[in-house]
This record gives sequence, C-alpha cells and structure tokens, in this order.
Amino acid sequence: MLRRLCFYAIEVHFAKLQPMLLFLIVPIISSLLGILIPQKVQAAPTPILYDGIDITDAVLFFKKHVLILNHPTLFFHWNSHGELGDGEVAQENVRKMAEYYWRSYGDVRGITGTLGNGFYFSIDPVATWEYGGSTADVPELPWNYQLVQIKLPIGTQILDVSNFPQIADVQSSKEELPDTTAANNVFLQFSCPLVVYSNENTANLTPFFVNGGARLPDSCQRLIKKITRNILNIDALLYDYRSTRFSFCDSESTDYKKSIVIVNPKNLSYENVTIFNEDSIHSTEDRLSIQSLFLAAVSENSDALLGEGRGFISLITQSEAESDARERTSREPYVPARLLWRNLEGQSKIKNLGNWAHQNILYCAPSSGLLSAKDQLKGAK
Repeated sequence: MLRRLCFYAIEVHFAKLQPMLLFLIVPIISSLLGILIPQKVQAAPTPILYDGIDITDAVLFFKKHVLILNHPTLFFHWNSHGELGDGEVAQENVRKMAEYYWRSYGDVRGITGTLGNGFYFSIDPVATWEYGGSTADVPELPWNYQLVQIKLPIGTQILDVSNFPQIADVQSSKEELPDTTAANNVFLQFSCPLVVYSNENTANLTPFFVNGGARLPDSCQRLIKKITRNILNIDALLYDYRSTRFSFCDSESTDYKKSIVIVNPKNLSYENVTIFNEDSIHSTEDRLSIQSLFLAAVSENSDALLGEGRGFISLITQSEAESDARERTSREPYVPARLLWRNLEGQSKIKNLGNWAHQNILYCAPSSGLLSAKDQLKGAK
C-alpha cells in the first residue's frame, strides 16, 4: 500500500513539473536539432528598393513635405474661351492636361511654367485673372475668357515644394532641424542635388521640380518620379506664387502666397470640375461668390466696395474706376472694373462672403485647410 502511494505521489509531482520541464528542455533540443520555434518579434520595416538601392530615407524625407487637405477646397485656372473646348469636352480635356506633367517631366523642349509643363491652378480666382483672354483688361469689349474651377476633396495629397515649406517635424522657430544626411546619401547615389536645412531658408524640394526636372540627370529624374508618383501618390505640387489678400481671411494665413500644379487626375471627376465663360448661367452660387471676391479685391475694405447699402452685385462707379486706374501700379494684382457675368447684375450678393471663403479658399481660414503628417498623428491620439 505504501509503495502504491509513493508511486502516486511521484506521478502527481511530475505532472505538475511537466510544463516547466518542457519549457526548459524543448528550446535546448530545438537548438540542437536546428529547429526554430516561432516567436513574436517586432518586424523591421521593409526597405524600399529602387535600382537595387535602398531609397527609404529619401522617401521619408519627401514624406515630411506632404500636406493633406482637411476639407474640400476650390482652385482656379484661367485661359481663353474655347481653349479647352466646352461642356464635357472641356472637362475631359482638364483630366488630360492633368496627366501631362509626368509625361513631360525631364523634357527640355518647350518648357513653360515655374515647375515645367503642367496644369496650374491659383488658390483664389482673382490672382491670375489676366490669363483669361486678350480682352481681360478692356472693359468695353467682351471678356473672352474661360475659367476652370476644380474642387479637390478631403485627403488630397499635396507636396510642398515652396521655399519655406511646412515641414512635419519642424517647429516654427526652426530651433531643431531634421538631419538630412541619410536622405542626401540616397540623393548622391542618383546624382541628385543635396538638400540642407538652415534657419534662414528651410530645406525645400524646389530643385527637384523647377523647369520640370529638365536640369536633373536622368538617374535623378527617375528617382524623383518614382518617389513622388509611384510611392507617395502625390496629387499636386504646392509652390510659391501670388495670391490675393482679402480682409476677411485670417491675417496670418494670408501671408501664404501659393499656387498648385496638378500631377494626378484621379480627383478630377466630372462633378469636381466646373467650366465658366462670360455667358454661363449655371452654378449661380459659385458665380456670385467668385464675382464678390473680385469686387472685394478692388480694395482692402470689402464692405466699402460691396456697399453697406448696396446689397446686390453691380459695377463700381465711374469715379471708383478712375481712382482704381490711378492706383493700379501700387496694388498687386490690379483687378479690372468689370463684371465676369453681366447676367448677375442686380442679383443679391451672398450674405457672408467671409464664411464662403473660409470653407473654399486655401489658407483663408485659420485652419489653413492643410494637415501635415505631424498634425495627422496628433489627431489620431
């Protein structure tokens, strides 16, 4: 009986020790047999290879300059009436024009525009009105213009290539500037220009895009195209250009003078593209808003122009036009004393132009309409 109890005690004790023994013995046996037991480990980020070279650091550097639209935003392009066709033909040609940037990137022939051949849009309709036909500045003649308005949706990715970009990891004081050594090591291998941060001029991506990359070696052109188009899927480039200062826009955000060039047509669906000319009668609310911006831009005081007692769209008076002509050299840009759509004359103006501009014009509202990668991380917490 005693012998049987002893064996039972040994069995119970071994059963309790078995998991511990297995935990100690199995790894030893496995290592002797060359068998690896799967364990939960933190996977290293997969390097991004191009032409057999790890370009991860260059991609991360570009990504710091990516801004995201946080609300639908309007952009504007002027040309002569009929240049793009009319109706759906014009809308389709807008998409084709947007595809042109990468097709011509690196081509030295017939370069036009700051960043090369592409489809350029201003952030407000007033800044570039003079591109709207040869009669734009002759009030007594029909205004032979075509105005393309596009609405880019939330999530549109814009690469900031301006001289003072909003870098995701750079504070406004620029006391702590990111190290560019790793990215420059990649750029060197593709014969690209190097980028350097300084307190006077934050590192920017302009050299990679000026003149459509025509001055860059072929190897560098291929790298920039790979990163921007194929890896980051950038929709537009943001660069330095003139824009209009409106009194109802946030005082700080009006310091931004920017325009964009579209490099990806994916967001230019028919419902996001509107074509106007002098005879247009559609999209009345948009036309009233655009016309009101023009009237507001003639002076820094939009209320004086639209008039406290003038609650409707009308031409400015002859005396105002003469005064405006005398002052045109002191203001940038000069705005013509005429209506874009004569069929708007006498119609009620929109009740709050400032609210409309905050919702639709980039950099008009305090929120600016753009999120950096750093801003997005804050919002996710």
